[in-house]
Amino acid sequence: MTDGLSNFSRDKASNRLFSFVSKGDLKNEQSVLEWLVDDDNRELDDEIEAVNHRMLDRLMETSPFLAVLFHDDECVECESILEGLENVDDEADQFGIDFVKNKEALAAKQYNVYHTPALVYFRKKVPIVYDGDLHDEEKVKRGKGTNIF
Repeated sequence: MTDGLSNFSRDKASNRLFSFVSKGDLKNEQSVLEWLVDDDNRELDDEIEAVNHRMLDRLMETSPFLAVLFHDDECVECESILEGLENVDDEADQFGIDFVKNKEALAAKQYNVYHTPALVYFRKKVPIVYDGDLHDEEKVKRGKGTNIF
């Protein structure tokens, strides 16, 4: 395809293959970036979307309510944390909150996160760091009194 972009993504849980096609110009970097961060293309059911540093910066500019799980490859507990946070993600969607994950140390440092895993909620770019138990999804929803959701 010369005038568009095709992206294939495999759903790990069911091994289904998804295809997203854009009719935009591949030579226009801004057009491709906008396509990548578009909610309809980013969002897969029952999965917190992984974003890179650049996409996170873009979401920070475009999304007034954003929850980010910063994690790393050495995190032993992150898989179980992510499973629980999937339920939080479903509820966050109902309130218009975008929920993504990022494992780039440079991105975490940019947003003053120095220990992972860490959940940060950005309300109009203002960070609120969740300091409770990430394994307890009900407490995450309540945000230790901040009533995030």
